[in-house]
Amino acid sequence: MRKTVLYIWILTGIVSLSACGSGSSAQKSAGTTPAFSTGAKNNRGVDSVEVARLYIDACKFLALEDYNTAVQTFEQVLQMDPNNAPTYYQLAKIYIDHGQVGDALTYSDRAANLAPQNKDFAILQAGILNYSGQFLKAADVYLSLIAKGLSDINTYYQLAACYEKANNKQKAINTLLDLHKQFGIEEDLAFELQRLYAAVEDYDEAIYWLNILINLNPDNTIYLRYLSDYYERNGEPAKAKETFDKLITTDPGNTDLLFKKADMQKKSGDIAGYVSTMQAAFANPDGDIDTKIFYLVLFVDSIGRPNFTDRDMVFEWTELLVQAHPEDAKSFAMRGDFLYYDNQLQAAADVYNQSLKLRNDVFDVWLKMFYIYADLKKYDSLYQYATTAVELYPNQAVSYYFGGVAANQQDMYTDGIQLLRRGLPLAVSNTELRAGMLSLMGDAYHALGDHTASDDAYEKSIQLSPQDVFTLNNYAYYLSLRKEKLDRAAELALSANKLNPGNASLQDTYAWVLYQQSNYAEARIWVEKALSTGGEKSGVIHEHYGDILYRLGETEQALEQWKKARQLGETSEQIEQKIASGKLTD
Repeated sequence: MRKTVLYIWILTGIVSLSACGSGSSAQKSAGTTPAFSTGAKNNRGVDSVEVARLYIDACKFLALEDYNTAVQTFEQVLQMDPNNAPTYYQLAKIYIDHGQVGDALTYSDRAANLAPQNKDFAILQAGILNYSGQFLKAADVYLSLIAKGLSDINTYYQLAACYEKANNKQKAINTLLDLHKQFGIEEDLAFELQRLYAAVEDYDEAIYWLNILINLNPDNTIYLRYLSDYYERNGEPAKAKETFDKLITTDPGNTDLLFKKADMQKKSGDIAGYVSTMQAAFANPDGDIDTKIFYLVLFVDSIGRPNFTDRDMVFEWTELLVQAHPEDAKSFAMRGDFLYYDNQLQAAADVYNQSLKLRNDVFDVWLKMFYIYADLKKYDSLYQYATTAVELYPNQAVSYYFGGVAANQQDMYTDGIQLLRRGLPLAVSNTELRAGMLSLMGDAYHALGDHTASDDAYEKSIQLSPQDVFTLNNYAYYLSLRKEKLDRAAELALSANKLNPGNASLQDTYAWVLYQQSNYAEARIWVEKALSTGGEKSGVIHEHYGDILYRLGETEQALEQWKKARQLGETSEQIEQKIASGKLTD
């Protein structure tokens, strides 16, 4: 059953350039002159033999797809016989086929005006008008054909299509009703009428024509689904349910129908029925997995919200999905997404791993694994997955980035640098990612003692991403430890604090840079800021505070801070010596 009659391409004759005489048969049947003649009443003064020869030659060139020569030869015909309608028709077909709509329209109008009884000429004219968006003018041509008795069923369909494109659906409906009066009923006609009536929200009429369709084709269950939907839209829920019940008995395992049934149950307040039907839909192994995933995706954004009350139910659906489709990687990936967004990271990783075993060519799953193992600080696993992804997806720069993260965290600095170097050229179009890779290289080179390479990497990273506070902070801190480029370090550390104020770690870094510059009073201000914004639990910050206090001559207070630092841990190797001696040694 065709369902797109109104959208049949209406440029009849446009694409058939080889049929050079297609306009002649219609002329002859209308009792007019041969194809190569003028078609006009007065043909005196025209060498018809030469015109015929040129016309035939032009058609030969057309058949050989020598369009330039064909056009030139047709133009010679028009020089001898300016009223030769078939020549205008052939030129119009050539021009529309080559996208020259304006010329095509000019020639098709001329052909149709010279031979008003030629149906082919009129259809081409209407088709070009339609193609150029002049739907109502195209409709006038079809109306003229109908008035002249030159129409057929397709003429009415094309006329209705013109009205619909011109956003006058009522006229389209009236045209199809006229077709019904002229030619009777057929399935295509009933389908288009129900569709158009539904488009104008006249559901009584849409239902009427759908019932005709059902009588014409009782085996087509899609009509029952439309009918149920129209009853629902028309405010007749009882009839909608009755129709849907008939439909679902024909295909009780159809997942689409089960989801529709569940939706109707939910709207009617039958929550128990809704839950039961949804479970049946997800548990159905013959159901379409993509349809199931479509419904699950609707809940992804809600799953991590504390006020989401359907959490357990949705997780049950994901489990049913996996059980119904144990050999499909998408089922595990979908369940993994829900676990991931619910912050069940290890459980998500386990499920994603199952997905990758079934199908390892979905990079989004690999990316989720990177984030999970980075968040869990399982850097050995992160390194394993990142390096595997590098081999499978050598053009994905982000895999090299996470490989660098994992390598640095495991003190595998040389390996990390090698990965990051390979990945850098792939991140040319992603400025932030490239900056992050350079920052990691700066960390790795610093750890290896290659300060020149480290500084170069940091500077390039900052040039690309000048507002990355972590790169600014790390670079400044490492410079302060080396007691080198302290003015640059101060500039970097202060920028980081301006970009992210109130961060204890950033405040401590700036304090330590000031300390290395012997600006102890200012350093004290900043380290005390750090202690008041969360740094009180950091052994490093307390140790720094003690060092600053010592330089300010407050030795007892300095000793107190060093002891606090020792209790908290993460201190320098000199902490015991500082406490034992009660003083700093350079």
